[in-house]
Amino acid sequence: MRLGVVSNKMQLIRGHTLAYVFTAPDTPPPPLANHTTLATLGFIPARIDVDMRLTTPVILPPVAGASATANISMYRFASRAFCSGCDPVVELGMDVCQATYHVNSTSQSLVITSSAAYLGEVHLLGLILSRSSASDIALYLRTIALLFAVAGFATSKKSTRWTDVAAVDTLWKRIKHTVAPPLYRYPSLTFTFSNFCLNSDFFVVIYVLAVLMDEKNSMTYARVVYS
Repeated sequence: MRLGVVSNKMQLIRGHTLAYVFTAPDTPPPPLANHTTLATLGFIPARIDVDMRLTTPVILPPVAGASATANISMYRFASRAFCSGCDPVVELGMDVCQATYHVNSTSQSLVITSSAAYLGEVHLLGLILSRSSASDIALYLRTIALLFAVAGFATSKKSTRWTDVAAVDTLWKRIKHTVAPPLYRYPSLTFTFSNFCLNSDFFVVIYVLAVLMDEKNSMTYARVVYS
């Protein structure tokens, strides 16, 4: 047997922030008002949530009425949209619950008497965000910035070059020294990788542009996780 539950809710709003800052708030709706009443008062749909939770197979106790305790994995699929026409953002989660249950032979149902998080397990969290041209550009810019930082930092620590007068006494040796100079590799610990990135104007500009292009997804992530 597998357990599952689905719940949904919708938040309605009226007006905007500036209207309530400079003017008095409107008359609040009556308790237990339905959608028709709220729409008449000027409320419009805003955030929409759908929460679905499913479990892995639950082993039934061999004797009807006997209680059993088991660790059950629960998968969560929570879809959120912050306006009636916005693309939904799906939150994925997985938890392990320690549940105590028994079978009610009269109603032919499984009764959960208690359920709590299993100590020692962790909550697995994932998020499905909408993909756009801005997020693709941000990904490419981050890749370019990272490759530049790694290559530049590795090159800056690679070698030291100087000219030995005795080694360039002929024209051929001078040409060879210019085209393919000898490399004397000495590691330099003057700058760490983080210092190199922060002191590189190219890296900072490219990474700031990537952050700006991905700002929408960042704000959506913060809104989903912390609200």
